[in-house]
Amino acid sequence: MIGLFLLIATPVLRVAVSVVMFALRRERLFTVVTAVVLGLLLLSFALGRAGG
Repeated sequence: MIGLFLLIATPVLRVAVSVVMFALRRERLFTVVTAVVLGLLLLSFALGRAGG
């Protein structure tokens, strides 16, 4: 079970770190795009968990 959690969490953490790094570099466009991707990832997990 922990392996599956790590397999799912790794890309999410990578996207979250990317948001922070782009924000620190003041790359506004990439920050916004990456934040939208992170939001969609989190929304899909929330809806997937609620649905089944």
